Amino acid sequence: MKSTIEVQTKRPDSVLLGTLLQATRGMMLIVFNWVIIFHFDHRPHLPIDVMIIAFPPVFYLMGFMDIIMLGWMKKERKILWFYGISMSIVILLVAPVMFQSLAFWPYAGHVSSKLLFAIIDVFAGAEIISLAIPSARRYYRL
Repeated sequence: MKSTIEVQTKRPDSVLLGTLLQATRGMMLIVFNWVIIFHFDHRPHLPIDVMIIAFPPVFYLMGFMDIIMLGWMKKERKILWFYGISMSIVILLVAPVMFQSLAFWPYAGHVSSKLLFAIIDVFAGAEIISLAIPSARRYYRL
């Protein structure tokens, strides 16, 4: 009868960095959605096509999913790795649409919204890089 002992491996710095980036990105996505709701609430009229593109409550879902997925890190490692990479890619692909839709806002506050989303993009790119490092891939057994 064989018994196997699973040794708890220390998380590499790249995994910790990816986890922190994911949590921070989740909080920033929630804040970004609040900023959009606040600014669109103060517009008297808005074209419906801009509303469809630039008023997505999906950022709430993405932000909460970023935070919830962190709790699954100990249970299912590979799920977290695939989620982090795929969600970061989705955010980077959504970026051109968001910057284009933010250009329709005629008030001065749109610069802060663009800056916030640019920071979210930087975090998404940094998470992809941190999760693609060989030590992180070994930790996730990929």
